[in-house]
Amino acid sequence: MAGDEAMLRLSYEEAVRLYRQALRGELDDTAQFAVLTALTRALRQATDLADAFRTCGQAVALARSAARPDLLAEAALVLEPTTVEPLDTTLHGWLTEAAEQLDRCTPPVRAQVLAHLALSSVYVNESENASSLSERALVAATGYADATTAALRARHMVCSGAANTDERERLADQMLVLADQMDSSANRILGYSWRIDARFARGDLRGVAADLENLDWWVRAAGGPTARWHLLRYRAALAQARGEFPRARSLADEAFQIQQRSV
Repeated sequence: MAGDEAMLRLSYEEAVRLYRQALRGELDDTAQFAVLTALTRALRQATDLADAFRTCGQAVALARSAARPDLLAEAALVLEPTTVEPLDTTLHGWLTEAAEQLDRCTPPVRAQVLAHLALSSVYVNESENASSLSERALVAATGYADATTAALRARHMVCSGAANTDERERLADQMLVLADQMDSSANRILGYSWRIDARFARGDLRGVAADLENLDWWVRAAGGPTARWHLLRYRAALAQARGEFPRARSLADEAFQIQQRSV
């Protein structure tokens, strides 16, 4: 589809236009579902969350009418929590529905659904469910790299807080091992970010500085404003912890400018 090419060029608004154009054609249910999920991804990348959720809801409804739990799971996995309560509640409902029909999904999809449901549970304040779901997701994801990435992310979110520093550090190491196996810059950035968080929690500023150099290399290699924003925030925090207040302010200002440009 032409929309796919636009997505590869990071032309998300153009992709949205092309996918909507495709929906006006004569499509069977399978093709319509594929376009709806693709449009949802494009809308998410274009930061049009309201339309992304409306479109995803159409894909979910199509999966229900076709009695296809596998497609329902696929649709529910396209989006992530937003911190917007009504949207997060909707997403949680779709994932819960998908989790109730996992017997008709492939093993990696089952693991992905459990991981995403665990993450969603954190955002709707179901912490106890989130913990058990994240543990199940890690077990179910064994042998499936993408599912393991999702499960580690969910477990890391569940383990936020000073009491879980040891586990967060182990999760960071696991993510870095997985990143090497997948040759994934995104996972390396996640792994080093998690390890920096844990070292800040321990007051290990020398360790933070060492991992910041690793993170800096992968952020430069991968590019993208979000990764750069995280890197600058960490550098600002380290400068502040060292008493380098003018440098901390300069780095924080640069991070703020990146955030403002992405709004």
